[in-house]
Amino acid sequence: MEPQPSSPITTESARKPKGFKIATIILSILVLGLSGLSVFLFINNSQTDSSTSEDKDSSQNATATEIANSKTYLEELAVREVVESIKKVTDNFMEGPYFINSYGYVFPVYQPANAKTAIKLNNSYGLYFLANPTNEELNRKLMSTELEDLVKTTFSDLGFSLYKVTTSFSVQYLNSTTNIICSYSERTNPFSLECGNTSWITNSDIDLINTLAEPFRSSQGEYPSFISANASDIKDSTYAPYQTITVGLDNAAGLFYRTSPESDWVFFTGTQAQIPCSDFNSTDLKRAFAGTACYDEADNSATVQP
Repeated sequence: MEPQPSSPITTESARKPKGFKIATIILSILVLGLSGLSVFLFINNSQTDSSTSEDKDSSQNATATEIANSKTYLEELAVREVVESIKKVTDNFMEGPYFINSYGYVFPVYQPANAKTAIKLNNSYGLYFLANPTNEELNRKLMSTELEDLVKTTFSDLGFSLYKVTTSFSVQYLNSTTNIICSYSERTNPFSLECGNTSWITNSDIDLINTLAEPFRSSQGEYPSFISANASDIKDSTYAPYQTITVGLDNAAGLFYRTSPESDWVFFTGTQAQIPCSDFNSTDLKRAFAGTACYDEADNSATVQP
């Protein structure tokens, strides 16, 4: 049974970690950046006092957007700084993993206070390295605790602690001061690490995940360890007004359906492969998944018929 999401695990220390200083500097940059942007916008607005009220409304709207974009940009810089710090120590260890954007192999997952389960961050930045199978020494390092211990120590120095939402393929480290969360694949080839900011999970993301987590629990007896889904994943069935959505679960794809856009989601099944046609054994399932590929009793390719 997958471990249930809970609050981050924290450790006491008699001194402030190096990561505390880094986090303080990053947060100071964020404040100064936003302050500088506000001063610039104030001066700019002062020079256009003769604008019409319509122009002023437009300027105010632009200001809010620019501030939001500036905040996100500085958050991204802070995430990249963490990743680059990890890369420096791994460069010396295994001659260079390369940078990646939202690769999706060990994506970070985080559970906000009002979410029923952990949620995959849809944006991340990290490292990826695939060792040549014939390089025995490099593979030995990847599969031993040497690299693992090095990465853990670096996370600790940067002010991170282990976050108790795990997946089958990675562990999570959270810096509760900067809200940066990282996912790391321990002792694996390929070696992967991805980081993001927990504030990038939106209320819309949480609402969607909650509407899926509840029917999963009703069917399986507990919430999944995490769900990866977007509103764009919702598909109209060929048999209107039914809809389906396929989401990412820990070890499988999760299939849900609903009889209309206004009805609740129903969890159908989790799978890693094509499903036998015989599993679509109710009227609602046949209508919701009409046209979906399946295989018949003779193992021939077929499609679900409404």
